[in-house]
Amino acid sequence: MTDEVEEVTSSSPQTDSNDCKDSAHCHFRLDTPNGEAVEVADAASSANDNDADESDAIDDPLESLRALQTGDILLYRTRDIGAQFNSVVGGSFYSHVAMVIRANDPKNKSLLQELYADDYKENNRRNNSGLALLEAEPRRGVAIFPLIPRLARTIKTIRHLAVRKHVGNVSQDMQDSIMNFCQTVRGRKLEVASLDMLRALCFNRFRFWCCKQRGQNTDTFFCSELVAEALLQAGILRDDLGVTSNLLIPSSFQDPISRKHMRHSGAFDVLKDSKICTPGHDFSKAQVLVEPGNPLETALQQTKQRMKEDQRRRRMTKFRASIYQSVRKLGHRPKETKTSSKEEG
Repeated sequence: MTDEVEEVTSSSPQTDSNDCKDSAHCHFRLDTPNGEAVEVADAASSANDNDADESDAIDDPLESLRALQTGDILLYRTRDIGAQFNSVVGGSFYSHVAMVIRANDPKNKSLLQELYADDYKENNRRNNSGLALLEAEPRRGVAIFPLIPRLARTIKTIRHLAVRKHVGNVSQDMQDSIMNFCQTVRGRKLEVASLDMLRALCFNRFRFWCCKQRGQNTDTFFCSELVAEALLQAGILRDDLGVTSNLLIPSSFQDPISRKHMRHSGAFDVLKDSKICTPGHDFSKAQVLVEPGNPLETALQQTKQRMKEDQRRRRMTKFRASIYQSVRKLGHRPKETKTSSKEEG
């Protein structure tokens, strides 16, 4: 997937007066049976506030993202020409994959914050939820991003987004293995138009099983190879079948229902075949998250807009601070000159 079209480099803002209509703790209006509008302020009882918070949480489309767990696979269909070409060549509806990482303990949350791409660190500094995305993309290579800011900033390029949720328990050892893997591969380049990708395509589309006998180079990764290797390192996928991570393409991660409508029938069904997953692990059928005009797409667009507004506020604050410091320095210089001249006299 290509990198974001528009860059923003600030954290998600706190709710301000312009956003009050979206908050359970701000003024809102109710229509009474006689047609009069009554304004209800923040002085409502705490019980009513709690009810409003619960209602907002249920209605918030972003909750579907906040509920994701380590090992969940995101499947993308994007709008850029390169991704569409990959989709056609691979015979797949999807052209890009990424993996979700959730850190629940303070140690791994802090580690994720350090691993985030530099221009994303501020996006997550105020509210480090420990929810991240591992992916390989053109500009950065292998990178780790805070999940919701990443999807918000790239929403313009996403046409369709689905998730296959990991079914099974992720132990602390598995979580640590994934974190170590992220530390090791972060910054490695994206693999483009390589022999490994050609072998993976032949293996999936034409069942050239002889491709399994070759080795693997982990100095570079393409997106599906990165996700498969992370799952192997975590012990979710078996490593004794001779199927290396560089043999998997985005279509390898589609569920069987989606495969029936693909242009080829030779794809290796990695995530629904009980032989490839270790005992106690499996993946759900694909669930749609984003499609044109749906509530989650709108919510991500609004999140991106709030991030841009917060960026402008932060820039203005820094500008004012720099002007203030400059004025203070200029204000002190004449006094120092006068003092020095008196001492000389």
